[in-house]
Amino acid sequence: METIIILGIIIVIFAVIGGEKKRQRTHRNRENGAGIPDKWPFYTSSLMSAPEQQLYWKLKKALPDHLIAFQVQTSRVLKVKKGHNFGTWHNRINRMSYDFVVCNKNSYPIAVIELDDSSHERDEARIETDKKKNKATTDAGLKIYRWKVNETPSHEEIKALFNGKQ
Repeated sequence: METIIILGIIIVIFAVIGGEKKRQRTHRNRENGAGIPDKWPFYTSSLMSAPEQQLYWKLKKALPDHLIAFQVQTSRVLKVKKGHNFGTWHNRINRMSYDFVVCNKNSYPIAVIELDDSSHERDEARIETDKKKNKATTDAGLKIYRWKVNETPSHEEIKALFNGKQ
């Protein structure tokens, strides 16, 4: 009789442990995308920092006949020339983005603008990425302007800089 009671207790313990492990596994699967949880842990965020927003409005005022795109993936602007290994060259730029792309009315890029904070001067990885981005952009025949956050030109200076560029 005691054996049956002990056996029953063991079965109950295994059932409880098994149920808890299944619950943990289900929760873990929901967290890593294997399931669809009721509520996902995302929230919205501003697309531009405060300095980027200020520059954006300067650009809009200075260049009313141009399209101003922001936070644009580099691979949306630059394409790999035929005859070259697409994967090799695309992988060099596919995780980069431009702060601003100035386009003509047909949405063809005429210049790129990067707004650099102090990390662009002291972070070695950032410096190397900037070098690669500069090289890819200029080799594609596109002008790239780099302005420091605290030294952006006025809208009049921007207008003069782009005068005649369509």
